[in-house]
Amino acid sequence: MKLKSFGVFGNPIKHSKSPLIHNACFLTFQKKLGFLGHYHP
Repeated sequence: MKLKSFGVFGNPIKHSKSPLIHNACFLTFQKKLGFLGHYHP
């Protein structure tokens, strides 16, 4: 799960009131850092 992996960056799902926003931020993060292969199952 993308949101689950996003917790690795210091933003736990528990604090995510807007999953869509966090998901969008995570996708942007992936593209910038090139972690797509690392955190995407």
